[in-house]
Amino acid sequence: MFVLEKVFLGGIVLFFICTRSSYTDHTDLVRPVECFEATDECPNKYITFYLYRKDNEKKPTFAVITEDTIDTVEFSPSDTLKILIHGIKGEQNDKFNILIRDAYFSKADYNIITVVYTPLGPTLRCYQETLLNMKIIARCTVRLLQKILEKNSNIKYRHLIGFSLGAQIAGNIAIIWNDENKIDKLERITALDPASPHLENGRSLLNADSATVVDVIHSNSGVLGQILPIGTVDFYANGGIRQPGCEHDEHPVYCHHHRAYYYFAESITHEKTIHGFFATLSGSCSDKDFSLLGGDFQDVHVMVGEYLELETRGVYYFNTNSEPPFSPNATDTTSQVFETPQPNS
Repeated sequence: MFVLEKVFLGGIVLFFICTRSSYTDHTDLVRPVECFEATDECPNKYITFYLYRKDNEKKPTFAVITEDTIDTVEFSPSDTLKILIHGIKGEQNDKFNILIRDAYFSKADYNIITVVYTPLGPTLRCYQETLLNMKIIARCTVRLLQKILEKNSNIKYRHLIGFSLGAQIAGNIAIIWNDENKIDKLERITALDPASPHLENGRSLLNADSATVVDVIHSNSGVLGQILPIGTVDFYANGGIRQPGCEHDEHPVYCHHHRAYYYFAESITHEKTIHGFFATLSGSCSDKDFSLLGGDFQDVHVMVGEYLELETRGVYYFNTNSEPPFSPNATDTTSQVFETPQPNS
């Protein structure tokens, strides 16, 4: 019954977000927006790919990576490719992209591709059309990824990181990739509070078979994010529904939802140290929301986020602080990297 109530709540919240409540999307008031279904073609003028490298982290090495320019694009020698996929209303330099790119580059050199589909998901009013556009976004990403790997044999590890609807697009990428590459499954997908409206109850495009490792951080379960575990390992932050500190935000639902990528970005800065996020299946967990998930509780502690031990499986719970640094084990220096989240950021 509680799960059904949460599904109902998610529908109500989405309804109010998309209409004229206190959660109204004011994008339309700034500039007119058009909701439409994109043509089924790649390359697609509404989907753009940007390459970032550490030696040029504030500006893309190439403003646009296309199939025509791929031969001239200079990739980092790194064997790791990170692909970032924003959610609806996202863009090239939104908080999700900036925080995660900056965190990675503070530690090492990577090839980071930012997938931008802003014209296909400019506002929450266009949510239905954006759902229809996910397949073409995924198909064009797969096509470019294949070209990149053909030209850069040094890239061995492919890690997709998606927030909200971006996590579902990552799942769609995996569907297409796995269908075309039967013996070459993607290494990892990190799903940051994957979107649930119209994608709940078995309709999620992302699942435990999408990649070798599918790690999921839940921060707004049953409202804007998925309720049930869908990855090879699922982490529920502070019970998975509400995040500490968001109760004072102008738009707490957004705040709860967006916290997932703040936690992941901060995890990158902690490396394999005692300062990172640790999750538990301990029987001492008493959060009533998390307890509804059931599970075989054990006294096990694992790292959350970037430095996850990749063989970790199961459903876990972790606590955070209400402001940066979010890890209860972090030092004060982390707060210099992560400012307090702003409304709708």
